[in-house]
Amino acid sequence: MSQRFTLTAFLFILLCAPYVYAVDEPYLPQDLRSRVEQLKLDVNRQPTNSTNASARANLTWEWINAYAVNGGYIPVNSTQIIAQVLSEDKNRSNWFGELDAVIGEFIFLDENPNALGVLQATPGPFTAGEMGTIRQTYTVGEKDIQTGGGFLIARHFMANFGPWQTSDPAADHYLSISSTNSRVRFVSATAPMRGMHGGFRNTRATVLFEVASGTLSQGDVVTITYGDQQGGSRGLSMPSFASDAMPLPVYLAFSDKAPFYSLPIAPVQINGSGIDGVAGFAPSVVAPSEPFTLSLRAQDRFFNRATGDIPDWQVSKNGEAWIDVDSTGAITLVETGIDEPGTYFLTIQSADGRITGEVNPIVVTQNDQPRIFWGDTHGHSGFAEGIGTPERFMQWARDDARLDYVTHSEHDIWLDDSEWAILKENVQNYTEEGEFIAYLGYEWSVNTKHGGHHNV
Repeated sequence: MSQRFTLTAFLFILLCAPYVYAVDEPYLPQDLRSRVEQLKLDVNRQPTNSTNASARANLTWEWINAYAVNGGYIPVNSTQIIAQVLSEDKNRSNWFGELDAVIGEFIFLDENPNALGVLQATPGPFTAGEMGTIRQTYTVGEKDIQTGGGFLIARHFMANFGPWQTSDPAADHYLSISSTNSRVRFVSATAPMRGMHGGFRNTRATVLFEVASGTLSQGDVVTITYGDQQGGSRGLSMPSFASDAMPLPVYLAFSDKAPFYSLPIAPVQINGSGIDGVAGFAPSVVAPSEPFTLSLRAQDRFFNRATGDIPDWQVSKNGEAWIDVDSTGAITLVETGIDEPGTYFLTIQSADGRITGEVNPIVVTQNDQPRIFWGDTHGHSGFAEGIGTPERFMQWARDDARLDYVTHSEHDIWLDDSEWAILKENVQNYTEEGEFIAYLGYEWSVNTKHGGHHNV
């Protein structure tokens, strides 16, 4: 079984944002539907080879993008596999079997729109770095899960939860599984997994809950508990970074001979903890008496936005008290200005002096001097190997990092048409002329010998 787990777990990798399970209504134009039905027949008759690979990859690209723009979820590696098959790389034949597996999954989704059931998670919010318990409940769909099938409890390679274990109920990070069907018994094991929900470039042992006896039928509910405290465990250590969509990926196999299919991720919210520091942001160059915005950002020990009570602030300029600021929350904006030319170093402290921080240096000079603008042209969300929604990416760039411009540069090989449309829409929604510019872009991604990665 381990070989099956290794291959299929790598193939069917989810994005970090939630998606519907399938499209159960006509979503293909008549001509495309006819070609897809012929593709189904062809794949069953003959595996992909060098003669038919490009035509199959292009048709599969049309198919899955039509599926995506009509609300279906696309396992993220589907687009990468198609890109590899269509590449000029001499080793592209290594991806032919993976293309057949992608087509096989979409045949299953196309013909069995209600088979996967529904996965839901405790939404949170949970607190970064603290111990807690998260539960995911899976309601079985129209297709039974037989003995030998089971659940692969994967984890995103960037999500730094504590090290999961299934052997000691009294120890930290204990994972358990249960079902409303009393005739079903599970056993725990591990299976090697690579990709975003494994070791990324290498394999990583991944928790596997296998159905040892019985059959899970439609309507049965399976509960996966992360940080189960019933046996004395303190729970699960939450990631150190905040996110509006922390992924807890689960893969489902219906039998011991079936491949694993990705269940669309039910996102979990992780918030920052109590205040541990403060940072200030201001323009690097301004003119004398020019109004500018000073941002004061309260942060926790991991540099997330702080939660809880936020104190008022005192801002000093070159060592002398300057402004008293009433806090308005984790991020407080102050409209101010400096009259005299010079270089200024601002410091921040809470009213009780316990929390201190600094602001970037500010040069006050005449209007004809060049300005400095700060930005980032390389960043990811859950649309590629990052974590979180594209909207949170933009909010972080604009509000937390106080950038002047940003490009959300997802890898082209992991983008489908619906995701590209969202990135284009965000550029329009978040750009504010003179304040914040969102540039449309992506990361062109090929092997190093063919040019490497470039932000476009």
